[in-house]
Amino acid sequence: MRKVLLSLVAVSLIALPAMAGKYNKAISVGDKAPDFSGLPAVHNGEDSSLSLSDIKDDVVVLVFLANHCPVVQAYEDRLIDFTNDYKDKGVRVVGVSVNDIDIDRIPGIKKYTKEHKSNYIYGYDESQAVGRAYGATNTPQFFVLDKERKLRYTGTMDDSQNEAKVTKTYLRDAVDAVLKGEKPAVEETRPQGCGVKYKRLLPSGAHSCEATPPRVCAGFREERQVTNRAAPARVRPVFSFGLGSRISIVDVRGPALSGYLSRLSR
Repeated sequence: MRKVLLSLVAVSLIALPAMAGKYNKAISVGDKAPDFSGLPAVHNGEDSSLSLSDIKDDVVVLVFLANHCPVVQAYEDRLIDFTNDYKDKGVRVVGVSVNDIDIDRIPGIKKYTKEHKSNYIYGYDESQAVGRAYGATNTPQFFVLDKERKLRYTGTMDDSQNEAKVTKTYLRDAVDAVLKGEKPAVEETRPQGCGVKYKRLLPSGAHSCEATPPRVCAGFREERQVTNRAAPARVRPVFSFGLGSRISIVDVRGPALSGYLSRLSR
């Protein structure tokens, strides 16, 4: 029996078609897909390794997942069905988690795939470089790569978390078109689901917290960590000075930020 988690997530799953690049600021349809290699992974309950270059199938469906996310859990049966339906058509489904929380790391992935009987390879990227390179902001978020490993579709799987109410199957339609050598009718939809939880970022030029004023290091966070919608990749430095005072500076880069940090560290 399928699990439909309608009341657990306060997000809308109505996907809106858009021109390529409208919702993803890191990669656009037609771009060469960022490479990745050597990710620890789980496949059919066994330890494995995940590298894009090792996949020889004509189409790769890369999906960013998070075990803790109710939306991912609601889509799991559909993802398993999709993998089964396309496994003999030259399509490889690849899951990747980049979240910086325990349940979404390899031990959690082993437990999740065993409980759900997941049939796709599922890797973990501790560095989060893969997620940033693809502009992943939500889970589940899908990327369809053709034989030349160019992006042909990105966004959500369909238009409703409730499978019984699905009217538009964006992912299946895109993959079918790519297999025929055609352009998908819809190339990008707004990603929906739980926000990707990225690690805090250090100021530009800083390599460790030891070399950075503690109040500066602790104050940097990734804006997309707390949103369920696509957003440009930018860092919002937030500084706390004690006594309840707080200054927020958005999109400060280059000499201005360097000078400010220099004054702050004195």
